[in-house]
Amino acid sequence: MYNPFVLLSENILSAMLRQPMYFVREYYTRGTENNPKLIPFLLTHYSQHGVDNERAKRHFDLVKKDPYRRLYDTTHDDDVKKLFIASKQPVGYKIYLNILPDPWAAPNHLRNQVYKYMVATFPEWEKDRNKKLSIHIQDLFGKLYLLFTWQGNRVEVILDEIEKY
Repeated sequence: MYNPFVLLSENILSAMLRQPMYFVREYYTRGTENNPKLIPFLLTHYSQHGVDNERAKRHFDLVKKDPYRRLYDTTHDDDVKKLFIASKQPVGYKIYLNILPDPWAAPNHLRNQVYKYMVATFPEWEKDRNKKLSIHIQDLFGKLYLLFTWQGNRVEVILDEIEKY
């Protein structure tokens, strides 16, 4: 499984804590690195302004069945201490942050899967391979999506679907 997210570090966390934040923690299957003894988490960050308050709460509600879910509020000292412990990547854990590389480019194996997906799902696309296909990655509530655009068309597909091809 492809994992583009970065590992949480003290430097990144310190920079993010310049403003009040929420972090939603959830189990992160993509972070296992094929090591069954490793417990991977994903922290998704939200500022504590306006609509992000609701997004954080919505995300937390969406993962209600996850036994590892937790909502951190950086206005609480205990939560900040726990986040700094997590940023040191304790043994047995991998803690990722929902920050994507910029610029991002799909690795070759993923490009091949995208091609197979496009041929299977949009046969008209294959007829004219000169159509430039743009691929972008995005995160929504801890899930990764690929956004495809070509000649006025726009399709958003969860990455898990693409990886089946």
